[in-house]
Amino acid sequence: MPNGSSYDPTGNFVAIGGNYGITDVFITKFNPTGTAMLWATFLGGGDMVQGTETANSLICDSVDNIYIFGATSSIDFPTTNGAYQPAHAGGVANANFLFNG
Repeated sequence: MPNGSSYDPTGNFVAIGGNYGITDVFITKFNPTGTAMLWATFLGGGDMVQGTETANSLICDSVDNIYIFGATSSIDFPTTNGAYQPAHAGGVANANFLFNG
């Protein structure tokens, strides 16, 4: 079983307080009982100086697609063919992104 201070099997999001600075997104899927990790992935760009990603919501549809809505300030945020905006277009930190994994 994962550490109770970082995982809640009832589905509540748990975050330990602190000053995190530059951040990325980490997504993990567990089995229905929460006792085994099925997969995990990382989403992010930037380096130790620039580039922060935050996930504001995560939605799963009926055919197991995952949609993540959030924000990025990374100039090298990963995109795929057909992306609405495949390259960083400047602007301010925390520009929105949508990821379908």
